[in-house]
Amino acid sequence: MCGQAEGDLTARAHACLVYEHRDRVREAGPRWLRAGLERGERALVVSARGRADLREDLDGLGDVEGLIREGALVLLPPSEAYGGRGAPSPAASLAAYAAVTQRALTDGFSGLRVLADAP
Repeated sequence: MCGQAEGDLTARAHACLVYEHRDRVREAGPRWLRAGLERGERALVVSARGRADLREDLDGLGDVEGLIREGALVLLPPSEAYGGRGAPSPAASLAAYAAVTQRALTDGFSGLRVLADAP
């Protein structure tokens, strides 16, 4: 993570993980999402990788299928998350995240924790 330690993040905070190998995501991604789930947040993963690959990346998270069924974990390709093809504009990204955050709150979650591959 860059900026600050994972445990130090508060509401509306952002963190980024710069990586060269997918193993780094497999190590840090589940830990990042689990911390949010433990706080009652919905976890959203936005990636162009296939669902099977994402499930492998998130194996350290535990019962991925159960979390998906409960609505605690959502896996979306960028086209669904941002409503279009190609890299979204900053305004489109903000609008998309505002909408899914509001949906998470409406569904009873305390917030939204996102793991997204940057285009």
